[in-house]
Amino acid sequence: MRTEHNLYVGDRTAEKIKIQIGAATEDLDNPPEEMSVQGRDLLTGKPKQIDVSYREIVKALEKSILRVEDSVMETLSKTPPELAADISQDGIVLTGGGALLHCLDYLIEK
Repeated sequence: MRTEHNLYVGDRTAEKIKIQIGAATEDLDNPPEEMSVQGRDLLTGKPKQIDVSYREIVKALEKSILRVEDSVMETLSKTPPELAADISQDGIVLTGGGALLHCLDYLIEK
């Protein structure tokens, strides 16, 4: 929000954005609608409202998602073959706020 829109948003607003329209990829079957975001304009100091699309959030989260993918792959490379086979067959459970991103599960599976 800061770099693209000169808009400062708080942690609660950022979390709300992530949950409502955050996605791990732009290839969504049912993309969320744009979201109105309110914050403080960094240039004027006045309140400002903008509309944000999920595509903007995908780009903002790109580096973080790559780190998650790399961590999963690194962990799997250190996992005993029998356990890796079980994970491949039965899957894993994603937890935490990042697990709420649209299509993160698909991206990791791929």
